[in-house]
Amino acid sequence: MAEVTLFGGVEHVERTRDPRGPPPRLLFGIAAAAGAVLVLEIGLTRLFSYTIWYHFAYLTISVALLGFGAAGSVLAAWPSLLERRGFLSSMAIAFQAGIGLCLLVIDRVSLDPLSVTSDPSQFARMLVYYVAVALPFCAGGVLVVAPIQTFPRAVGRLYFWDLAGAGLACAVSVPLIWWIGTPAATASSAVILVFVAWAYAEPGLRLRRTLLSAAVAVATLALAAGSDFRPAPTKFMSAFLSDASSELAFSSWTPINRVDVVAFDPPYREGSYISWGISPYYGGDAPGFYMIGNDGDSCAVMYEWDGDIASLEFLKHHILATPYVLLEEPSVAAIGIGGGADVLNALVHGAESVVAVEINPETIRAGRQIFNDFNGDVLNHPKVEPVVAEGRSFLRSRPDRYDLIEINSVDTLSALSTGAYVLSESYLYTADAIGDYLDHLKPGGTFAMAVADTNTPELPPRHTLRLASIVRKALEDRGVLHPERHVMVIAAGRETAFSHTLVRNEPFGAEDVRRMVQFANSRGFDAWHLPDRRMPSPTSRILSWEAPTLAAFYDRHDLNLQAITDDAPFFFNFYKWRTLLRPSTYRVLSYERTLATGQIVLLVMLLQSIAFSALAILLPLRRLDLASRCTRPERVALLAYFSALGAGFILIEISFIQRFVLFLGYPTYSLTVVMFSLLVSTGVGSLLTERISPLPARQAAALPPRLLGLGLLVVAYMALLPRIFDALLGTSLAVRVAVSVGLIVPMGVLLGSFFPIGIRIAERLSPRLVPWAWAVNGCATVIGTLVAVLAGMTWGFTVVTVAALALYACGVAGLAWVSTRSGGPGRLA
Repeated sequence: MAEVTLFGGVEHVERTRDPRGPPPRLLFGIAAAAGAVLVLEIGLTRLFSYTIWYHFAYLTISVALLGFGAAGSVLAAWPSLLERRGFLSSMAIAFQAGIGLCLLVIDRVSLDPLSVTSDPSQFARMLVYYVAVALPFCAGGVLVVAPIQTFPRAVGRLYFWDLAGAGLACAVSVPLIWWIGTPAATASSAVILVFVAWAYAEPGLRLRRTLLSAAVAVATLALAAGSDFRPAPTKFMSAFLSDASSELAFSSWTPINRVDVVAFDPPYREGSYISWGISPYYGGDAPGFYMIGNDGDSCAVMYEWDGDIASLEFLKHHILATPYVLLEEPSVAAIGIGGGADVLNALVHGAESVVAVEINPETIRAGRQIFNDFNGDVLNHPKVEPVVAEGRSFLRSRPDRYDLIEINSVDTLSALSTGAYVLSESYLYTADAIGDYLDHLKPGGTFAMAVADTNTPELPPRHTLRLASIVRKALEDRGVLHPERHVMVIAAGRETAFSHTLVRNEPFGAEDVRRMVQFANSRGFDAWHLPDRRMPSPTSRILSWEAPTLAAFYDRHDLNLQAITDDAPFFFNFYKWRTLLRPSTYRVLSYERTLATGQIVLLVMLLQSIAFSALAILLPLRRLDLASRCTRPERVALLAYFSALGAGFILIEISFIQRFVLFLGYPTYSLTVVMFSLLVSTGVGSLLTERISPLPARQAAALPPRLLGLGLLVVAYMALLPRIFDALLGTSLAVRVAVSVGLIVPMGVLLGSFFPIGIRIAERLSPRLVPWAWAVNGCATVIGTLVAVLAGMTWGFTVVTVAALALYACGVAGLAWVSTRSGGPGRLA
């Protein structure tokens, strides 16, 4: 067999039969390289979510991850690169330089994808972004795959260190962003790479490369500290900050979003609730206000208040007053309070107590500590209890019941009008969520949800109609025979409507209806549904129609208005795939567009990923001399196997992240705990494959039992997790994290065996297939991510999980075929 010069000071070692295996320094190096890749990915996703619309951020990141996978194709086609002295330590430094280039491009090159129809230069700018993010990830991919290519029979150990490094980076990324902010956390990946440059450098180059790498890391940190990242021009924060009377009074990067408070001198008095949702008969004014932005948009209002209830008179004439028409001194739980307007609304209507729930602690800190003089110290009011938590998780973890549970425009029309949430699952809006809210009401209590909506022939109502569908399903799931008697819907405004949907466990009485009609008439509001009559509005029809009529309506309507559940919690996914490509859906890429942006971007990402993957996977085969060792059917089978692993693993990962969101209370907690546990335990499973006999027949025979165990375990999880979560929701976060880790680890250990076993079999067919297999796996992971979202949106995450198991089964069957056809140990030895 040919000998090659390897990196890390190990020279002239036979590629496939090195008795020493990888040196310890190399193991730590691959872990650090994998960690740097993950820290950069998380950091760039957060940066892009602020500077450009977040679904376009994923479009850019998908290109980066494809570059990471394509690194295997580069080494498969040009394996001689590894023979060059200092090549891999140079790659570590190139990775660092690429991080700096990314930060520089984000800071200096303004990208606004929603302006492409009016500014064609945006296409060139997007290409610049693609190149800037692809380069460092490609370098990172080389750093991770090169050791596996060099020591393929030690893949169990190497893959363990790869996944352990990625898992640890996932665990520290969220605390790191809290501690030093997103830009510095992103740049910190360059610091990790100093160790990689040292670990991968040959002895004669080690000192020089380490010092050079350290200098580049310092420069990257300085660049991040000196950069002034700004949101896209079409975001509300850009519009506010362009006003000469405005200033950025507070900003904080968090793993959830970036929080900005824009102050105005003098405070704004026009706009927000005084011009939206207010009675046309109201002739007074409202207090001045500041705006709180989330990731540069989705703004919430913070009102100036002097503590005098009389100064909030306008709220009594607003659509937000609707639930209080039927309640006297209620106990209130307000979910997603933003700048505190809902708390003021509760106080002005005589609430006995207000539990103010907000998911972002920085938003609460801004209201309680930084701007408390401006807002009348409302979050420290004796009747108010601020709580930092995800709304549903908070309710399910406490036995308290309320007279009113209020959710007001948690996702505002400003963000929704761009489709910015169409790819974002929200567990606040599902039929299961409505059931939770109703479970936590006192007798006669009300759940109320205010949503922004459109109401024109071009853009008919959709949010209110879907909410009506969800409410109907939630009530029917509780055994209610006439859900229309349990619901009221009142709306303010015409073209831009603001509707308030009220739901009770008990039917509304005649006196309730009388008081609500009187209120609506006195304020000039419209009743879209009342419980004692059938009304001509689409909202009322959805609540009142017989099931067959409603099903026919759903089927023929251009929009997808059916109820959603926790299994597919995409409230803002309105366009059916068959209507998505109609010109009226996508012809206007503007801020007032038709809410299909996210789905269109998702399809573009999928097509882009498939095309790129085909090039990255198939083209290198032209340079591989495999005819003597590996036949075309064997390559096809390996392609299928590693594609199945890449797509299947990410489908399982995404579906289980979704399942743990409500149990752990924060999406960021779920992401961190699930990814950390899954990656590290998968690495352990990889390490355990070192105990399997090296005979190819034994390697292949080890897969079916593991596949069976994986299937049984996943089926058990799907059946038992809801019961486990319900039983333990009231425990401390530490207990829930420990339980989550304990549940995920067995699955990760089983998943960890498939990749290293496949690599060993591929290496025996032809060593040059090893990096190619990495490329196949990596590209399939990107495609699998998109397929997971598509399938989740269309059929739900249970289908995603089942599809993952089917992929693994197909992959194992293909590999078994290779092993059988290859003639056993004699053929593969």
